[in-house]
Amino acid sequence: MGSGGSQNHTLYTTEPTVHEPVHSDLGPEVDQIVDLLQEQPGETDSAELVAAQAEQPGAEHLEKFHELLDEIKTLKEGPAYHALVEASDEDDELTWYAELQHASKLADHHLINAVAQGFPADQGELLNDLKGKATEEALAELDDEQLQKIAKNHGFLYPELVGLNHPPGANHALVHWLDPHYLPETDSKAKIQAKAQERFTQLCAGHTVAGKTLSDVDHSGYGTGVWTVSQEQYTALCSTLAQQAEAFPSLPAAERAQALADLVDAENKIFTASIDGIDTASLSGSKAEATIKVDETMAWFFPTSSEFKVAVQAAQTQGHISAEQAQVLPGAAAVQLGRASVPQTEKDDIIAVADKRIAQIAQAKMWHDTLMAPGGLIAFTDEGKLTMPSAADGKAQVEEVVLLATAAQKYFAAKKDASAWMLKASDTIGLYAQISGADAHGGDPLTPDDLAKKFKAWAVSQDKDTLIQAAEKLGMTGAVAPTKATKTTAKMFIAGVWGKDPGSGLPSSDINATPAQTPKKKPAPTPPATPTKAPAASAPTAVTQTSFGGHHAKLLDALKHYSGAALDVPKPVDAKIVANHDFGAGTSATNLGGVHSKSLHTGPDGGQWLFKPDKKTKGARAAAEAAASQVFQAAGVSAVPVYTAKVGGHTGAVQPMVKGASALAADPKAWSQADVDHLVRAHVAQWVMGDHDGHPGNILKTPSGGLVPIDAGQAFKHYGTDKLSLDYHPNAGFGAPRPAYQQAYQAAAHGGLASGVKIKPAVAHPVIKKLESIPDAQWRAMLHTTAHRGAKNPEIGWVPHMRQRAATQHKIPVDKVTPTQIAETFLDHACERKNTLRQSFTDFFTKELKLPGADILKYGA
Repeated sequence: MGSGGSQNHTLYTTEPTVHEPVHSDLGPEVDQIVDLLQEQPGETDSAELVAAQAEQPGAEHLEKFHELLDEIKTLKEGPAYHALVEASDEDDELTWYAELQHASKLADHHLINAVAQGFPADQGELLNDLKGKATEEALAELDDEQLQKIAKNHGFLYPELVGLNHPPGANHALVHWLDPHYLPETDSKAKIQAKAQERFTQLCAGHTVAGKTLSDVDHSGYGTGVWTVSQEQYTALCSTLAQQAEAFPSLPAAERAQALADLVDAENKIFTASIDGIDTASLSGSKAEATIKVDETMAWFFPTSSEFKVAVQAAQTQGHISAEQAQVLPGAAAVQLGRASVPQTEKDDIIAVADKRIAQIAQAKMWHDTLMAPGGLIAFTDEGKLTMPSAADGKAQVEEVVLLATAAQKYFAAKKDASAWMLKASDTIGLYAQISGADAHGGDPLTPDDLAKKFKAWAVSQDKDTLIQAAEKLGMTGAVAPTKATKTTAKMFIAGVWGKDPGSGLPSSDINATPAQTPKKKPAPTPPATPTKAPAASAPTAVTQTSFGGHHAKLLDALKHYSGAALDVPKPVDAKIVANHDFGAGTSATNLGGVHSKSLHTGPDGGQWLFKPDKKTKGARAAAEAAASQVFQAAGVSAVPVYTAKVGGHTGAVQPMVKGASALAADPKAWSQADVDHLVRAHVAQWVMGDHDGHPGNILKTPSGGLVPIDAGQAFKHYGTDKLSLDYHPNAGFGAPRPAYQQAYQAAAHGGLASGVKIKPAVAHPVIKKLESIPDAQWRAMLHTTAHRGAKNPEIGWVPHMRQRAATQHKIPVDKVTPTQIAETFLDHACERKNTLRQSFTDFFTKELKLPGADILKYGA
């Protein structure tokens, strides 16, 4: 119950509704909102699309998509017909709906994969629209009782109270709520449930809604008692609350915060009370009346009013809300989490908003600290001048300038995201202090213009070639040859980088462009003042609420990872060219971190390359890292190409650098669904080669949004002795973080991922399929150098175990095993691991992680 949706809007920046008709005294009709959201574009001939897609990229996935689309269309015949075709002992309506959900979900899976493999996104949109039309039409064939039955089975409260006055010919509201084409977490679906709850509260208070009374609605479970009182005690509680609510308006301002907390406490006691011998359902009216009085009292204040502070503290003490959540939420929303009458669905929505905000603050603070915390990239003198502490003799290197610009861009974008809602948080001042940059900047918040001015002044003392090369790495090109670029154009370009969001592209790439030629974004309109009384929640925009909008956004996010990494990662170079290239002396790269020495050189493609000498194992570890990059590529996981080469007399691993990339955020709450999907896919490839060192620091986020694993120097190290388990972390003794995939799995199990982000076992399937389809002979050839070079070196971690295996296999003493036998045993194990990937991950996801639906991997989902 709670506010019946009347408070939830305070969490969001909303837009005016696109339609304003009122159909009852209960506010805007939610069914009309649904009808607006369900408007579909003109029909497209599916047969024409099928013919056009026969030779398209992703053809296999498209074929399966169309099979599933036909299956959805067949379901339009209804549950009774489906029961005749697919006999079952289960309930006809529920079985029918389960089939609809399953077919829709699989169709989404295949369409996303088709687009990821190159099928045009605009055609994917058309197919997605066709699927949405089919699911809607199937549900629209059900009668009201069938819709209510299915909705109630799936957790909808009081389904009898929606769809009461939709226009003739329009779909019932539950058609939208049940439609699997629409994302379950959309605002439009939440509004339908909120409307039912609002109407139920009115019924409990003695009103009628569309001719219905409380007796017409199944309200078993409402206000279920968790403690027992006598009739006299219950009556006294209700009487006390009524008196407190009546006296509230006349209280002095200083007493209202405590009085509001007392009202919420009294409401909680009433709502959770039961009386021996009396049916709890008969108490619904008095419980609803208490809830309405608290709603009315809360509506006296702005959502961020300090009057909510005492009630929020009580909710924290009782464990309903964390300190971090209370800090980022408006007080009114935080109080809702401590009210027993507020439905869990509404609380989940509030928590999701809080968690998203916490992640945004964490992201902004991470880039703030990277940029200007003590030990960061930049600092400011007492006179306000910019300095770069890491620059030797005050002269920065190219990569340092690139990193400065990239970090500044990320910081200001993250700060902007957080600032969009910060004025509506309970602790605006405390939150802003964490990310404003004021501490580093002499007490004043750092703005993009401030940094641009100070950077330009600092750049005067920097080398011309350094600035030009940095600008080129950041994307400065143009009709004028690079030799004609000037120091001024370079510094102006770099200073414009952080004026753009990371995903919106860099400033004008023409070196002749001046700042005046670079268009500026229009400032966002000033949001309207928050009213003292809560207005009806405004309608969400269709594009963000439909399944198409949500699925397509996720599809584009997935594509951003697929194509973003592919675009940003340098293209492979012939290994012979790399081996014969003169890399020169290079410069130290110790600033890049890690425990091994490394240096930067100019590679065969003219770009910057990283070299890591392999002195200890004489090239065996380097060969393993090179093989690991081939495994990633064979698995369809974008990775930096790695080669073995001799530089400065030492054999080692050499690879091109990824421009503008940064390490994956350390906090799992900052990871998107596409990030987590990548980690699951990469986990398959990392397991097949026994790499357990893929922590966030060894994963790059590219400028286009993709993720790229790096530093696979531990590939195969624990081969044969490792385990596919959350408990296996061989680097724990060295203080190393857990692999990112383990962190994702653990975070998912304990609510540590961002709202809506989940572990999806199905995304592992394309990687499993690619790897298991590699013939054993080809697989052995890919790993031949790793096996035979490693077998000759006792410093390689997997050698002792494979030596023991070989001795057992050949029935000879361990000291008689030859390097060739060790290598062949290694390759036998590699084939075994590749060929058991499907079963291994099915077991891991189902038995250890206990993820629903993971067993679908066994059947090639």
